[in-house]
Amino acid sequence: MLDENPSQTLDIYARIAESRKAQGLTLSKVSAALKIRSAYLKAIESGNLDAIPPGMYANAYIRSYAKFLGLEYEDSPQSDVSNLSNLKRSDNIMNATKPSTRIIYISLLLVILVNLIYYFFM
Repeated sequence: MLDENPSQTLDIYARIAESRKAQGLTLSKVSAALKIRSAYLKAIESGNLDAIPPGMYANAYIRSYAKFLGLEYEDSPQSDVSNLSNLKRSDNIMNATKPSTRIIYISLLLVILVNLIYYFFM
């Protein structure tokens, strides 16, 4: 179980690695079964969460990996996987993909202009 204590947080990753090895599973076999890249699984085992996608993906990967191995894992809002820097990064991505109002107005003006020219010459 994952608690807010940093030493217990690292313990879950060590327990995942130990459990996989005790069951005689290779990273490639687990990767094929879970459809998660073996590089991500290796990063989880070492506790290097910067190497896996942030936020919900990280929690889902860890939860799936632990469940596959028969371990219990609870993610909490205070866990190091779901920190606020990851949320800020995804918010910035969402804001960057919004079209500006200037582009919308120019597009609307072009559509109106094309329609006027079409009807004028018909």
